[in-house]
Amino acid sequence: MHHVLRRLDLNLLPVFDAVYRHRSVRLAAVELSMSTSALSHALTRLREFLKDPLFYREGHKMCPSVFAHQLAPHIAASLAMLNQHLSPVQPFDPRTSSQTFRVAVTDYTAFCIFPELIKALEKTAPGVNFELFHLPHNPALTELLAGEVDLALSFSEPDDVRHQDLEEVDLFSDEFVVISNINRQSLTLEEYLAAGHLVVTP
Repeated sequence: MHHVLRRLDLNLLPVFDAVYRHRSVRLAAVELSMSTSALSHALTRLREFLKDPLFYREGHKMCPSVFAHQLAPHIAASLAMLNQHLSPVQPFDPRTSSQTFRVAVTDYTAFCIFPELIKALEKTAPGVNFELFHLPHNPALTELLAGEVDLALSFSEPDDVRHQDLEEVDLFSDEFVVISNINRQSLTLEEYLAAGHLVVTP
């Protein structure tokens, strides 16, 4: 696995990329904060490893070989991808962020929570966007753990087990209310159980 990369000093790849773009050892050395002699030595090592001259001097320019022309786009793309993915994560700043968050909601939480949430975020995070997804089940554990949604505004039961990989915040507590078609001043458990029920769930 990666038998070529194990034998190659990967620090030589930015040297190749810089010389290819600038067509100059001096300018490449300036970009990489190296001396021209150190860069020339690195280029010699890469030539020996790849068994190709890579660049030849024509006047004041370093002209790439056919093989260097073929290599250049692949090396440039690989370096760009590595640079992007290996860069330190920048702290999240809600005031300047334009990030889009995918939020799973139920009818109930969308009605009770989201309007006030948006009102508050219009001032503190004006560029942040939200995509709402209605999920037919609760809680949205599968979608959260798979990274399909960033946040779930859902409801929990007292005996729910919290998942170790997810952070939960209790926003408020609510209660169920019984509406009866009979005029009652009180309702015992026995009367409740004996009655017919129409159950409304989130």
